[in-house]
Amino acid sequence: MRPICITALRTQCGEALRRLPRKLAVVLFLLVSLSRDSAHGASTLPEYDVKAAFLFNFIQFVEWPQRAFATPSAPLVIGIYGNDPFGASLDRIIKGEVIRGRKLLVKRIKHPEEAKSCQVLFICKSESSRVEEDLALVRGAGVLTVGDADRFVAQGGIIGFTMLENNVRFQINPENAQREQLIISSKLLRLAVAAP
Repeated sequence: MRPICITALRTQCGEALRRLPRKLAVVLFLLVSLSRDSAHGASTLPEYDVKAAFLFNFIQFVEWPQRAFATPSAPLVIGIYGNDPFGASLDRIIKGEVIRGRKLLVKRIKHPEEAKSCQVLFICKSESSRVEEDLALVRGAGVLTVGDADRFVAQGGIIGFTMLENNVRFQINPENAQREQLIISSKLLRLAVAAP
């Protein structure tokens, strides 16, 4: 996994991050504190630790239609489809968390048909050649699709990670979100970078 320069991330996103909820600042602070690189005097963080923190925080800025949940008390499921790049980092971040009265749960998807049982579906890079097929599996189910394949949002995904100057950033396709009846906060939309 590529390390991310936290100093550059803080400089680039500092003002925007100050406007986010305290929980994001706490998560990023903890991740930064755990990743000090004393040999170079700079903080570095594995790419997928940063993406896991972002993924957790995306959930706080999205509203799902009622039909996306089996019951009013059903957990909010984050599905990982493909070769899981997160290891235990995403599990650590969401452990014990509750958002809008729903517990968070990470589920590694083994069979494509399981993807519809998720509210968030992260499509891994190992699925890059099948992105459009994978997205078709959950179309109309009210699933927030997130991925880091090239052109993910152009292929129909909702949030796509991208690397800019060694920093993790993300793109959002609001039309794809609207099609799934997902409401994305304007705060999150303002932090997204433009798709190429």
